[in-house]
Amino acid sequence: MIDTGSELTWTQCKPCIDCYKQRDPVYDPFSSSTYSRLSCGSECSELGYALSCFNGRCAYKREYNDGSYSEGVVSKEKLTITRDVFEDFFFGCGKKNKGEGSFGETAGVLGLSRKTVEMAFLQH
Repeated sequence: MIDTGSELTWTQCKPCIDCYKQRDPVYDPFSSSTYSRLSCGSECSELGYALSCFNGRCAYKREYNDGSYSEGVVSKEKLTITRDVFEDFFFGCGKKNKGEGSFGETAGVLGLSRKTVEMAFLQH
């Protein structure tokens, strides 16, 4: 699902504490050699959607007007879309998510606010 009002992209992640039903398999970050969770520090504090530190990790919680939400850790992954490679793609790895009616059976939200789009072009 696309959200033009949010800078945060997130997906449901294994192991899920509380996840809604989605069509595709839930993302398993530990099957990726390029995945990492952000530690609390400079990278974490520069992100506008990182709310707090939890067990030394950068945490987020995004709530929507209809009561749906995603909560988890801010992560970094190498994202490849056709020939375009984004070495440091920041996203939320959602461990607690509620949104059966809101998100349908999608895996999460693609945040495409103006800030996000500008940052993507600066990185590329």
